[in-house]
Amino acid sequence: MRSHFIQPCADQWEEVAKKVGTADWQGAKHLSDRMFTDQFQDWEGVIYLEDKGDLLGFCSIVKKDIVDTDLYTPYIAVVYVFPVYRGQFLTQHLMHRAEEELKKIGFDEVFLVTPLKNFYEKLDYQAIDQMHDHLDRLLTVYKKIFDNEK
Repeated sequence: MRSHFIQPCADQWEEVAKKVGTADWQGAKHLSDRMFTDQFQDWEGVIYLEDKGDLLGFCSIVKKDIVDTDLYTPYIAVVYVFPVYRGQFLTQHLMHRAEEELKKIGFDEVFLVTPLKNFYEKLDYQAIDQMHDHLDRLLTVYKKIFDNEK
């Protein structure tokens, strides 16, 4: 298994966007659409895990997520592992790789918006806020401060 960080200029951008779009989740379809319509800017990109050409999971690192606020940035967003690969701690791999990329860019903290409870806390994320998204769902905003280690 290998993890990759890609941005729109990468040769495999469209291929990964197509594979992301095959996931049975509306968030994945939204990410795939964003990838195809050049909605990534600056340092934003996609982290993905693959094994022998199969896409196992993915997430994005972005300036804004599904809540309408300028209070928080950057975000790890659209975290997804295909059902057949769940239970193998792949979400941890995705999150750690995304955190490493954000540290390289110069960030010392990251945010995450999710309806999940008692999941990201295991990865040292702390609930800091609750906000409604554009579908009026009440979601929790989580924050993680990176250690000084780079």
